[in-house]
Amino acid sequence: MYTSHKLLALHKPKGYVVTRSDERGRKTVYDLLPDWAFNDGWMPIGRLDLESKGLLLFTTDGQIGNKLTKPGGCIKVYEIWVRGHVTDAHITQAKRGVESKHGLLKALVVEKLGMGGAKTKLRIVIDEGKNRHIRRLFGALKDPNLGHL
Repeated sequence: MYTSHKLLALHKPKGYVVTRSDERGRKTVYDLLPDWAFNDGWMPIGRLDLESKGLLLFTTDGQIGNKLTKPGGCIKVYEIWVRGHVTDAHITQAKRGVESKHGLLKALVVEKLGMGGAKTKLRIVIDEGKNRHIRRLFGALKDPNLGHL
């Protein structure tokens, strides 16, 4: 965990909900932080799914939060595993964009990093952060050979 006067950084493990409290009693990211983070109103900038892990930033400055979450305001880089073999055609389609019920979903960069069994490891770069953007992008490719992240 790293803190400054404006930002707090946390590596979120799997199994934690990004919320101040959970009506279902699940563990929240605030269980990982000192009490002052909750009491002083530190808020997460963006979200990571329950089963996702990675860098999560918090701030007490709403302008910083807005700048980092607004489309085009910040480049986001993810390393992910996708079930199945991601082909060059999948990569081209993900960069071109896929229409979904959530609007156009696309990645700026998709780079294949390797394979592990029946999974493909990718580096994904996006400049917006729609809810479950990457999961929905790869789900919208409509390839039965690709599974969830």
